[in-house]
Amino acid sequence: MQKEHGIVLGAGALQEMLAVIVPLFKKRRRNKSFPVTLSFDSKAGELFVEEARHGLSGYRIPAVGRWPDKVQVDGTVLKRMCDTFRPDDVVELVPLRDELCILRDGSRITLKRLDKENSPGIKKKPQKANHFGPVEVPLDPVGKRVELNDTWLFSARVPVPQHRDKKDKKET
Repeated sequence: MQKEHGIVLGAGALQEMLAVIVPLFKKRRRNKSFPVTLSFDSKAGELFVEEARHGLSGYRIPAVGRWPDKVQVDGTVLKRMCDTFRPDDVVELVPLRDELCILRDGSRITLKRLDKENSPGIKKKPQKANHFGPVEVPLDPVGKRVELNDTWLFSARVPVPQHRDKKDKKET
């Protein structure tokens, strides 16, 4: 394994960062993919991790080393692997062409990269809004008592034989 790039950081900081960014999925559900983008600011000496699809959440932690422009991996798998480390361990992240290696105390874990050698990876898109503008609340009814609930031309409160009281059933 030839490493051109690699950064060294504390496992506790990495665990804290992933706990903030990667959401918890219920175990009953199928594990969902949550891609994250790892980028490094060499001037500040910080590793920046953000959600890859929309860039909604991000976190910075101190790190030392060199790093390519960006590396994208599945955040749920990365979090699951990093949760097995002790907080006082020192972890080295090494990006290769098709995978990200996590080195710790002689052990090596590899994760598949989402932005492999020739692919651009996941591009950020703005998140679509559900509605535009403020929510309009209608005024209180003035003319009728139940104007807001007037949806049908008939009354929905029709007596049904199954809903009668027991007293009514005995009389019939």
